[in-house]
Order: sequence, then C-alpha cells, then structure tokens
Amino acid sequence: MHFSASATFALGLMATQAAARGIVKVPKFNVAAGTPTYTTTLTAPLTPVPTIYAQASVTSSSTSSSATATPTASSNSTLSADLQRALDLHNIYRAAVGNANLTWDDDLAASAQVWANHLTTVGSLVHDSNPGGQGENLASQSGGTTTYFTNGVQLWLDEKPLYDGQPIRTTGSPNYLNYGHYTQAIWKNTQKVGLAMATDSKGTTFVVGRYLPPGNYIGQLPY
Repeated sequence: MHFSASATFALGLMATQAAARGIVKVPKFNVAAGTPTYTTTLTAPLTPVPTIYAQASVTSSSTSSSATATPTASSNSTLSADLQRALDLHNIYRAAVGNANLTWDDDLAASAQVWANHLTTVGSLVHDSNPGGQGENLASQSGGTTTYFTNGVQLWLDEKPLYDGQPIRTTGSPNYLNYGHYTQAIWKNTQKVGLAMATDSKGTTFVVGRYLPPGNYIGQLPY
C-alpha cells in the first residue's frame, strides 16, 4: 500500500508546517471536536476550547510510532488487530509521559459508532455538539487500507512534537489547536476509550474516538 506525503489539517486561525511529515495545519475554533487522505478533529473539554479539523495524507508503507514497546496490559482479545493496535498506540504514548493505560469500553465504542454513522450522512468532519460528557477525536480517510483505526490514531498522536509541555491554552503559539488531538489521547484523568468507523457512499471512512473522562481542560496539564 502507498500513502502520499502531504497532509493538510483544517483547524482555522493559524497554520504551522511540520516539514518532516509534510503536514500543514490550520486551526478553527468550534465546539464540535488508492492514496489515503486523512482528516482529523477533536472535541472541547468541559471548559470548552476549540475544535480541531485536520486533513492529511501520509507517505509510508505503514504508520510508525516513536515508541518501541506495546504494553501488554492493554490487550483485549475481543478486538480486531487494527483496533488492538490503535488501543496500544494510545497506551504507548501514555506510558511515555507516565500516564496509566486506557481500557477499551464497549459503550464508548457504541457512542462512537452512532456518530460515525452520522458523519457518513454529513460527508465531513463535524463534532457532536452533545457528546454526553465524552471527549472526542475524529479522523477521515479516502483510499484503501486495512488499518483505518491505527492510521487515524497515529495522526492524532503525531501532534506530540507540537506540544510544549504547558497548561492547555487557546491563545499563543503553540496552543490547543496545534496539539489537542494528542493531549486528549494521553490525558491524565482519561481512563477509557472506544473507537468506531463508518464509510460513506463516496468511499470516505470516518473514524471516531470517544474518551471518558474527557480531557483538554483549559489551564490544566495532560500529565
């Protein structure tokens, strides 16, 4: 499988470029949260911060992680290989900052599935305005693959180099708009995750991640 090398993140306000991965990000304030093309977004915390939209194409025969080990504690025999790897990626990055593993939650996955199905009728990434107190990351992909979940989660986690270690903020540079997918995925108080996907009539697959408790609280640190 071949992936293209460009990436475009739709987020509205400012644009930054990570040349190494060819990623361009443009933040947008909102409360919502062949050759594959990805799009990702995230939700606001209880003290709302902006939603991020991201669109990206990645060049590689497979997505890669800077981490080398897969935490065995996150293993769930009921998950597909793709879902298990997506869960493991969360926990690899969480372990790197000293945060506890996430566990899989079927109820969160069911909520994610409802929203993923909805996105196929919308045809674009739009966050749930009433996610029931759950955190939310979104991604979409056009193009064939067998690793929709792994690739989507890796895109969220690839924001790690953009995080400056400061409390979550909506102003200045960098801010939540640059790294909010990553900080939700590794948020210290988040304990559970569920993922789901759905494909629309045009072949675009939407991946939804739901988290409890939610993260990205303004003024707080993720670890």
